[in-house]
Amino acid sequence: MKSYLTESIVKQQLLRLDKIIFEVTDACNLQCKYCGYGKIYNNVDERLNKKMTLDKAIRLLTYFFELWQTNDTSISRNIFISFYGGEPLLNMPFIKNIISFIENTHPQGLVFHYSMTTNAVLLDKYVDYLYNKNIRLLISLDGNKRNNSYRLDKMGNSVFDKIVKNATYLKHKYPKYFNNKVNFNAVLHDRNSVYEINEFIYKQFGKKPSISELNTVGVSPEQKEIFHNMYKSYQSSSIESIHKMSNQEFDTESPLFKEVAEYIFGYSSFVYQDYFELRFGKSKSRIPTGTCLPFSKNLYVTVNGKLLPCEHIGQENPLGYVSDDSVDIEPDFIANFYNRQFEKIENQCVDCKLSSRCTQCIFNFDDFSSSPRCQNHTSDKLFKQYSTFVDSYLRKYPEAYQKIMKDIIYF
Repeated sequence: MKSYLTESIVKQQLLRLDKIIFEVTDACNLQCKYCGYGKIYNNVDERLNKKMTLDKAIRLLTYFFELWQTNDTSISRNIFISFYGGEPLLNMPFIKNIISFIENTHPQGLVFHYSMTTNAVLLDKYVDYLYNKNIRLLISLDGNKRNNSYRLDKMGNSVFDKIVKNATYLKHKYPKYFNNKVNFNAVLHDRNSVYEINEFIYKQFGKKPSISELNTVGVSPEQKEIFHNMYKSYQSSSIESIHKMSNQEFDTESPLFKEVAEYIFGYSSFVYQDYFELRFGKSKSRIPTGTCLPFSKNLYVTVNGKLLPCEHIGQENPLGYVSDDSVDIEPDFIANFYNRQFEKIENQCVDCKLSSRCTQCIFNFDDFSSSPRCQNHTSDKLFKQYSTFVDSYLRKYPEAYQKIMKDIIYF
């Protein structure tokens, strides 16, 4: 078995971890039909309206406070704490208590920043606290009223008007905060499209939302027909969106301009990620897929104490555990686990046109345990179709290329 990861690499990533996401509660005030924790999926823990305990969260933070202090903290280091659910606003006492704990006890040299993913139904009740603590918000909204019609309350009623009203209230009450700290996330399905989502949220709030597909992993066998009726591919919808937007005027804030910028930064031979890549060339040796190294971006903590790489995957393969009085993380076990999964998929990456900028995660394969098949494998034909749309846009607006190359900073 090839060692893409080693115990040493995992330990290094653990030491560098700078974002912890708490599942504040597994309870929710909505019942979205496609919910990743709902009846369609069978790869997550049962929802029992549990809340994250303060003791468990403090135990984990104390573990990392001690770990981070082994590094030189004389230079300021940013740490990000995020609140997730369920719906995190249903457990505001925890959020307030953990922020208070951090403010009063964190080691010197650490600067904490806070964020939250919310459905915004309770946003009007807590907007002042969120503003005062400068908490970055990601609001879930699938587009216009029809686009958002899978997002319902427990009685089966639409919450679209409430979400738009609360987001608009926040925009008017704290405009600078809204501009700098608030964004939107949409789920793609059969009642919306990349074009419709971008069009509505950009016109309503001046924002380009992040868009995610329905998770194809962990679908219960008896729910597969319902799932497939709802599912829509981001790749095909994005190409359709580019085609529809191709007649728009040149606008650096438009979703199409940003799509083109992302393409150029991802696939242009004139763009390099850093000076090392410019000097020595782009390395052909890389980890298969676009899977994040463990602890390189996030650590997600569930109400049951499972430690996961992020909040967007199933919960069957934790990297460790936390209880009220202990933390269990074994770097050697984690490295071996990842290497076994990479070995199963590495041959499929060789002829994929998107392999150099892949976003596919090993935890999101349909058949994770045995012989996974990458659903995002991209042929020459698909990639050329995507490239043709970008090329036609740049021919129509040559000033866009100059703007992207000279003025846009892309991470």
